[in-house]
Amino acid sequence: MDIIIKILVGIIIGVGLNYWLLPLTKTNIILGMITGTLGSFIGTIILSSYSSISGVILTAIIGSFCLTLLVFFSFKTAKDLMNN
Repeated sequence: MDIIIKILVGIIIGVGLNYWLLPLTKTNIILGMITGTLGSFIGTIILSSYSSISGVILTAIIGSFCLTLLVFFSFKTAKDLMNN
């Protein structure tokens, strides 16, 4: 059950931040889903809060948000550097 929640939270956060920060292309959407899902797994491992389902959701949101923002901002910065 925890794995399904982590995957869903990661996909929702990844696609939501993609919609907010980058243009909607297939590559960006896939990148957002992958980084969001990886971030949710990394967040729950690092913060290790398996005591309740709300703890898993909270750590998954924190992890996916941080990793997705890091990847998208570095992607956007590299794109801006290439254009200028």
